[in-house]
Amino acid sequence: MTSRGGGRTPSGGGAESRPRRSPRLTPTATAQPRINVQQLRKQKKAAAAAAAAAAGASPKAAVFDPLAPCDAAAEVRRGATGLMYDERMLKHRCLWDDDFPEGPDRLQVIFDKCSQLGLVDRCQRVPARPATEEELQLCHSPEHIQRLRQLCERGEPQQLRQEADKHDSVYLHPATFQCAALAAGSALELTDQVLDGKLQNGFAIVRPPGHHAEPDEFSGYCFFNNVALAARHAANRGKRVLIVDWDVHHGQGTQEMFYFDQSVLYFSVHRYDGGAYWPGGGAGHWERSGAGAGAGLNWNVPLDGSATDSDLMAVWHRLLLPAAYQFAPDLVIVSAGFDMALGDPKGCMAVTPACFAHLTHALLALSAGRLVAVLEGGYCRPALAAAAAHTLATLLGEPPPPLPASLPPPSESVSTTIRHVMCAHRATSPFLGRHGTFSASADEWAVSAPDCHWPPPARPPRPVGPNPEPPPDALERLNRLLLVSRPLPPAHRVCLATNEDMMRHRNVDDPDHPERPARLQSILTRLSAWGLSDRCLRTPGQLRAAPEQLVPPHEPAHVAALSDTEQLSQSELDRLADRFNSVFLCPESYDCALLAAGCVVEAVDSVLSGESGSGLCVVRPPGHHAEPDTPHGFCLFNNVAVAARHAVSAHGLRRVMILDWDVHHGNGIQHMFYEDSDVLYMSLHRHDFGFFFPMSDDGDHDRVGSGPGAGFNVNVPWNRARMGAAEYLAALLTVVLPVGYQFSPELVLVSAGFDAARGDPLGGYLVPPEVYGHLTHHLTALAGGRVVVALEGGYNLTSISYSMAMCARALLGDPAVQLPPLPAVNESAARTLCSVAHSQRPFWPAVAEPYRLAKEPLDVVRRIIEQRGDAAVTAEPTTAAAEEAEKDGPPVLPRTAWQPEPEPETKAQPEPEPKMEPEPEPEPQPELQPEPEPLERLVDRLTLAEDQGTGAAAAVPETAAAAGDLAVEGSPERDAKPVTGPAGEGEKATPPEKGQPGKDATPAEGQAEKAAAPPATVKSAWAERAAEASGLSEQGAVAAALAAGDAALQQFLVLEEISNQNMYAVVPLLDCPHLCTVADLPVGGINASAPCADCGDSQENWVCLTCYQVCCGRYRSCHMLDHGAVTGHCMVLSLADLSVWCYVCENYIHHERLTAAKRSAHHSKFGVDMPGGDAGHA
Repeated sequence: MTSRGGGRTPSGGGAESRPRRSPRLTPTATAQPRINVQQLRKQKKAAAAAAAAAAGASPKAAVFDPLAPCDAAAEVRRGATGLMYDERMLKHRCLWDDDFPEGPDRLQVIFDKCSQLGLVDRCQRVPARPATEEELQLCHSPEHIQRLRQLCERGEPQQLRQEADKHDSVYLHPATFQCAALAAGSALELTDQVLDGKLQNGFAIVRPPGHHAEPDEFSGYCFFNNVALAARHAANRGKRVLIVDWDVHHGQGTQEMFYFDQSVLYFSVHRYDGGAYWPGGGAGHWERSGAGAGAGLNWNVPLDGSATDSDLMAVWHRLLLPAAYQFAPDLVIVSAGFDMALGDPKGCMAVTPACFAHLTHALLALSAGRLVAVLEGGYCRPALAAAAAHTLATLLGEPPPPLPASLPPPSESVSTTIRHVMCAHRATSPFLGRHGTFSASADEWAVSAPDCHWPPPARPPRPVGPNPEPPPDALERLNRLLLVSRPLPPAHRVCLATNEDMMRHRNVDDPDHPERPARLQSILTRLSAWGLSDRCLRTPGQLRAAPEQLVPPHEPAHVAALSDTEQLSQSELDRLADRFNSVFLCPESYDCALLAAGCVVEAVDSVLSGESGSGLCVVRPPGHHAEPDTPHGFCLFNNVAVAARHAVSAHGLRRVMILDWDVHHGNGIQHMFYEDSDVLYMSLHRHDFGFFFPMSDDGDHDRVGSGPGAGFNVNVPWNRARMGAAEYLAALLTVVLPVGYQFSPELVLVSAGFDAARGDPLGGYLVPPEVYGHLTHHLTALAGGRVVVALEGGYNLTSISYSMAMCARALLGDPAVQLPPLPAVNESAARTLCSVAHSQRPFWPAVAEPYRLAKEPLDVVRRIIEQRGDAAVTAEPTTAAAEEAEKDGPPVLPRTAWQPEPEPETKAQPEPEPKMEPEPEPEPQPELQPEPEPLERLVDRLTLAEDQGTGAAAAVPETAAAAGDLAVEGSPERDAKPVTGPAGEGEKATPPEKGQPGKDATPAEGQAEKAAAPPATVKSAWAERAAEASGLSEQGAVAAALAAGDAALQQFLVLEEISNQNMYAVVPLLDCPHLCTVADLPVGGINASAPCADCGDSQENWVCLTCYQVCCGRYRSCHMLDHGAVTGHCMVLSLADLSVWCYVCENYIHHERLTAAKRSAHHSKFGVDMPGGDAGHA
């Protein structure tokens, strides 16, 4: 969009640009212009109300509102934290051993520590009550309950000891039944009050513990399974429950009770030591993943040896949180054992007490903050008290304290365990479906195969061996940590920095310019209407950035030039603005820019002085595009960069982290700190291979910084449209948080552009406003919660006001909005994250590496190993294999898109193997590859001469695949629009003509040119080098490369055609590995007029070719995408134009296997048989 005096719109297209059209338009599926969120809401409400009225139902019951979750959260504030503690539970003790580890003083030291820190007074005390017999029978047999009651009522001490010796690691006391019933009842009561909304969360400081208790067996100090009873009770109320068990011992009792249950996800991280650690056996092995209806809902993370903070954080980021966001629980229950804490004599781990605050904080993002923590183990009294106090403080809303030091990467042992767990859950967890795969029957299996040898499932009756010895310096390290005093909480939780005078900055000639004053007003109105601004400290907002604060990062000449604009007329300002890229100016612009930068500096000063805990800056004009020497992309001064430099120079900080989630890359911030190690810049942005604003390669994943700043620039460049919640949360968990924890910032600044939000006219993305609340919540785990959020872009007034309100709620400690179950990230996003990991792991080893997982089921892998006779094989490669893999780069990164398939090595044929029973082969998954880069990076910016006449020939399927998402459009989950160049215009181009061989070409060259049909003229450094190497002319060298299938050159030509708007074609794949999932037609065939099974919509519907369910597509409510993500069914047929799409291959498919389905749909749709005998036009 071009506006007078306003330059170009950053996306290269906006409200005035013509809507791009699908290359597969039919008379029954026409393109629609992009509408804003308010219009979308009105349309959905009207359609739903009409459908409900036609069905005779209440119109209100069927209304679809994408912002309803946010509206519902407007009235929700963080509730009280319940505390359950009863001295009656101190009666339970060992009569024959006063030093028994599980003693009454465990509860007392926790309560005393929390009282000393003032935490108890801030909680709402909940009276304890005993569980009824009916409640106990939710998980335990009547005989089990009666046996314990009778033993405690009638038993003498000697008899109690004799009975206790019959069980594994328990003791009995006359008060044991009373205390165990109180502990179970306390967990049940706390759960009810949280689910009823009377409490936000709660901590049950109870004993005896419970997670080892089995339905009819006492075990491991446990009699009734407190957590399992609470979870079963919640599940009976229709809730989905996530149990997180971080006790150092595996909760085999809890696992047994929910192993076949689909309403409870059990996640346990525990010490295992190959099965030798208590409770022993194979129950805690990673292979035990659930069965029946509970398949995939039992997660075991068995640790061999000690573990540290970084190990647990890696488990959280790579496994637990992705699985939890996929499961979408209504309640989180924590089996809070603290025997992993540093100094514990049983766990012998090295987890600091503060780490438990970070584990708890991450879980509070789930289930709208509804969390119940129930005490389990923990036997080092100082560590137990400190860890429990950190957990309770986090439940009360305090940000986690900074961890003692920058986290190292997780250990190799833990990384291997994480890979094994992924192998066990790949088939049932969609978020793992994008990882690369290998075949266990192939030669490479020895490097990547999971360790499939484990002890038999039967658990020995006694622990296999004694507890390991704690590290000799464990208690000394613990004491040093306990000496660190907790900082005083700030007087105000959040400061709000803004000034309505910034609305004077405007485009005089174009009042409807996207960056308009109403942006500021809409946000302030929303914050006020929801009562959020009244809960913040309102800074004066009168501070204007001083010249010494602007220089650096800006150059003095830039500041002086902008200051002179106050004296210019509007016509002079228009002429000056036309010299810049996407900038408008008015006489008040300079003062508004000073106010914007000054407000962010003011917020930073408030946070770093301790006056406020965090900051919210509602400012304009935005800043992250502003370069050191020039305005750029609506930006005059770089507000966040100015504040970061101020934090370093004025406050002496040495580690400032900037996260930029604006949909456009913050080129200005990157350039200002590219060689700086004091500031870590991280950006999540739309890149589209450099074709999205600001249209350069600077935002690509391999731009990592230089000199002292090498590794301190992290780009996550998305290369397609319609990224949403799953992709942004995946980037947070796999890149942002691992790097952030390793960097250990003292301050976090957020360049908070909301143009990736759903409905934004420039971004084209689908991020719901509530996701920004989740991002903000997780960021407050860093820097002790010192986070300053500053507005950048975002041009849908509804989206930005809701999104900023979600950020404000997160900073104020309100619970995050519960998200629906998230699907797997799309293929393009997975490749981007793979590429980022490849570029950043040399600097940040904590970044999750893209694993490769066995595609066969584990029992098949086991049989393959057994038949090979390789009983001693482990998951780790041999030294020789590791050295060989090191020569070619990381083994987890397969070949890039432009490399040819390697020739298989000739090997001696082994003896014939015995045949196995045939197994159904799972769907093959594509291997992850680094995102294919534009060839101009690889060939020194190969360019076509300005006098070129005709384009390349029609692209072959390999060419389209090489171009990735830019070359193939029109999918159900993409914009149904033709590929465009930087200008964003969408006119259909005429078909390109084939090139002609050059006059001076040799016969061989001419033949190659005719076959490949290259461009008319190609001049580049690449062509020169290729010509010199081959002895051909430049034109002939390029033609020969094309004829030989050079994917890199083909990719470049596709991108070049895109940039010149000459490409308008969709090339279907002639084969697909997922055709095997196409099922036989149901009785009666396909009903082409069937409505969506989920919403009843009758427009733009698709039919699943596996189960033949009909759902609506991406232009309606995206229910077919949801269906595919949940079921894994990937082949769908459009009821509009009878084309077939594969979600995994991300392409249209043309194959005779599809003929029957197409014929049936055609006959249903048109009443006549489909002409021709083939599969039709795909």
